[in-house]
Amino acid sequence: MRFIRKTAEPRKLAEFKRKNRNTPQVLRYSNLTAGARRELQETLLTEQGRLCAYTMMPIGRSRSSGNADDFHIEHIRPRSRERERDLDYDNMLLCTPGPRAEHCEYGAHRKADAEVDDANFVSPLSPSCETRLQYRLTGQVRATAERDDAAGRTIDLLNLNHPNLVEARVETLRSQGLASDAKRPISAAQASRLARKITEVDHKGQIAPFCIAIKQIAEGIARKQKARAARIARSAGE
Repeated sequence: MRFIRKTAEPRKLAEFKRKNRNTPQVLRYSNLTAGARRELQETLLTEQGRLCAYTMMPIGRSRSSGNADDFHIEHIRPRSRERERDLDYDNMLLCTPGPRAEHCEYGAHRKADAEVDDANFVSPLSPSCETRLQYRLTGQVRATAERDDAAGRTIDLLNLNHPNLVEARVETLRSQGLASDAKRPISAAQASRLARKITEVDHKGQIAPFCIAIKQIAEGIARKQKARAARIARSAGE
């Protein structure tokens, strides 16, 4: 999971809330104009580097081809439970799949209207999300700390070890030369460079899918190779 730093509330959303502040019955997400929703989506796409907030899968890349959106707006704290946060920008994210898709077995669809808070759920809006979930070469993810019940619940609630996600992570790791069966393993220097660069936004405003998984594993490979080189150097000096 990648940490998402929220930016300023979109202008049209703020205007809608200001215009209807005296008619609370109108202040509902469902009443937003098409223009306000589109601006909201564009702002969130930029904010998230065109990655699903929960799975780090690519989203919003079908727009240039004129296809339907492959994401929907997710409310972290479900509107059915906390209606007062219906239009709270800090409660909104973009997640896969698109609004016309059938039910998805992982991510936001799997989470559905589950009750979440800071004590039982690791939110992508928390900086610690990048370290509390640990990705492995097998493509699976687990809680970094064994006693971190919230991290374990988050993985289960979002079904982040669904076979489709695991397979997609493995293929992505393989494409970066990080898979366990890589024919030509990358060097410590290459792994360190990859870990630094992989979370950067490219010229299209996109961040690499599964970037945190790649970063964590690249950092681990760099550490192991450096430790191995140090041991060899010590042995040679004895």
